[in-house]
Amino acid sequence: PDGRSLVRSVGARRFRVLERGMRDGYHTARVEFFEDEAESNDAEEAAASGTSLFAKAERLRAVVLHSLQQQGALDKFEDALGPLPSAEQDASALSFWITALVPGRLQEFLLTERSCLRRLEILSDVLLPVMEE
Repeated sequence: PDGRSLVRSVGARRFRVLERGMRDGYHTARVEFFEDEAESNDAEEAAASGTSLFAKAERLRAVVLHSLQQQGALDKFEDALGPLPSAEQDASALSFWITALVPGRLQEFLLTERSCLRRLEILSDVLLPVMEE
């Protein structure tokens, strides 16, 4: 009745806003799509990084899963975000799923981070000390 709309969207690709604008009363933007950067070009270093990434992701996933189950909140979060991904399946998806639980500026910072390993390191450094108490 008052002309407003409520729009719900689901992100499919990550992007960075290059330029903002307005057309016919609607916000517009010119964007640049991007993916996570490769962790390493060196095969041996990449394998070690992958092992480290997998171990970090699994530990973080286990702690988050346990915490949400204890609070009886896992179903609510999975209804909103989809099932909690496994690190083995997709460590990047897991990092974004857990990032969705983090409030404010930290979440904004994590969403701009282009390294899955770095996102998981930050999440581990911030969440594990608090959640393992």
